Amino acid sequence: MKKLILIAGLLYFSNGFSSTPPDIDSFRNTIEKFESEQFIKFNTDPAHRPDPDMSELYGSVNGDSVFEYLTVLTNFSAQSKEDGNALWGRIAGSVYEQRATEYVASKFKEWGMEHVRIQEFNLTSGDWHLEKAALQVQVGNNTDAWINFETTTTPYPSGVTTDEGILAPLQYVGLGTIADLRGRDLSGKIILLHVRAFEDVLYHSGLESAKRIAKTTGAAGMILWMDLPGNEKYATQLFDGYKWIDQIPWVTIGYEDGLYLRKLIESLPEGELPMVRLTVNGELKTEGTSQNLIAELPGTTDETIVITAHIDGYWNAILDNGSGVSILMEMARYYANIPKQERKRRIVFLITGDHELMGSGGSVVFQKMNPDIVKNSILALQIEHLGGPDIVNFFNTAQLTNANAPLSIFVSNSNRKLLNILVETANNFGLVLNNLALKGTAGDVDGLTNIPSFGYISTGWVYHSTADDLKYYSPLELAMLTRAHIQIIDKVNELDLDEIKHENKEDVLPIYYSPGLNELLSSW
Repeated sequence: MKKLILIAGLLYFSNGFSSTPPDIDSFRNTIEKFESEQFIKFNTDPAHRPDPDMSELYGSVNGDSVFEYLTVLTNFSAQSKEDGNALWGRIAGSVYEQRATEYVASKFKEWGMEHVRIQEFNLTSGDWHLEKAALQVQVGNNTDAWINFETTTTPYPSGVTTDEGILAPLQYVGLGTIADLRGRDLSGKIILLHVRAFEDVLYHSGLESAKRIAKTTGAAGMILWMDLPGNEKYATQLFDGYKWIDQIPWVTIGYEDGLYLRKLIESLPEGELPMVRLTVNGELKTEGTSQNLIAELPGTTDETIVITAHIDGYWNAILDNGSGVSILMEMARYYANIPKQERKRRIVFLITGDHELMGSGGSVVFQKMNPDIVKNSILALQIEHLGGPDIVNFFNTAQLTNANAPLSIFVSNSNRKLLNILVETANNFGLVLNNLALKGTAGDVDGLTNIPSFGYISTGWVYHSTADDLKYYSPLELAMLTRAHIQIIDKVNELDLDEIKHENKEDVLPIYYSPGLNELLSSW
């Protein structure tokens, strides 16, 4: 009985209303008290279940080196924050993206790679320049008592406000379904929308419900309360087909900030709403340049395998996609030390920019600018979103497990032999997989329409968030992932060209634009 009472006390916040505004830190304090009373927190080492023989393979791969590359890439992002950028990171078109690309190019040259070159190009879809995203709420009747929410951000194109922002009542609409909105007058109000995330910020209920609110309700602005553990900034997009949702200004906030706002509404008498000030200053600029980096290692044939990773990203951009670039770099160093006669096929290492806004800017340009490479390319291996932590969502706090986040598989041509290579390699190296392989592209290879592509990809809790931190990544795990990708190349080189090129003729759109995804989300 005590256990039930304790949990009930944890979940119980308000019944009716109170004239006293809630404490903004109450949820965090309650969770910390509960954890200290009931649990012992301890550090976990990564769980390893690889085949013992795998640790003897590719012995020159150095996990400390991979972590060093990752640290340098992260430092370029951190410099963007120190320089005062509202939306910081290795943002496409920024000097931080450019410097990171030049750093990788210098390492390629140091390792003796051939034909190392940077190809500059105009941004394919422009770039969202955020100058300011701010949210304040008035507490009580004191017009001088305002709380600022530090997790406020608008990482993708949005409607904008004046410099002074919009001052309006805050209305909570739950998940924003048709049932939640029925009978409500939301005109001129700022909406607090509870967004259910399906594992991460990429796919969530707000993709449908936020669109509904922005286009049909006459609301003045919108706050996406992201239902993910902790209290972080998140980079998620709102779009309608190929168009951005920019009818009204919108921001995202972390879970704890959103919970506070809902509790503040609950503390007021029925019919009263708190006042909030929402500010979004930004512009979608079409000028600017990004760059692709290309380096080559010849093989004994002209048949070419492209190994690719994109370098731009939000915040620290470790998971997305510093980890992928760092693993690719160590693979390049490894293969540069292999004699040409032992490399069956030519390898092209491709670092792309201009990925994050639309998902495939750099790869689209690469395909157009390099027909000679594309003509001989038989396969592309993408390295993206690898090595992040797996977590358990414990009462909306993140508790780490002793493994990395599960990987998903994609195979653009639905080739069973390629799928089997990814599954077998994951089993060999103790990588955690989910059991759904995507029939199509995932990530930056959307632009490589003339080359079959495949690989692992994961998202998880730290994806596109300020929670992403170097402390979650280990040289041991990064070395294991690097060795796994080298084995993938080795296994591919056991296949002949017809076995690689064989494809299912089924026409599969990228999942982001799939009618099936839209239908699935329509329930929200």
